[in-house]
Amino acid sequence: MEDSQWTQIDKSFKTAFAKHPNLKKYFVCTPLDRQDPRIITKKGTVVKHFMDVWKEKVADWEAFATASGRKIEFEYWGNSELF
Repeated sequence: MEDSQWTQIDKSFKTAFAKHPNLKKYFVCTPLDRQDPRIITKKGTVVKHFMDVWKEKVADWEAFATASGRKIEFEYWGNSELF
């Protein structure tokens, strides 16, 4: 996933957060399966895998929710989970 897609997901979460005060669980669904974490470099550059970014985003979103006194669980559904 590219930065623009993560930005769209971030915006979507924050909109749902604002409009649904009883939100307890947030699902992120994309038709993409997670990358193989065994691949650590690509053309000499360290690869930041989907799960690396996912964990960072979840930590950010949890901190955002906690700052408002709320606790929200995040779950990812990729191609394998959807189909």
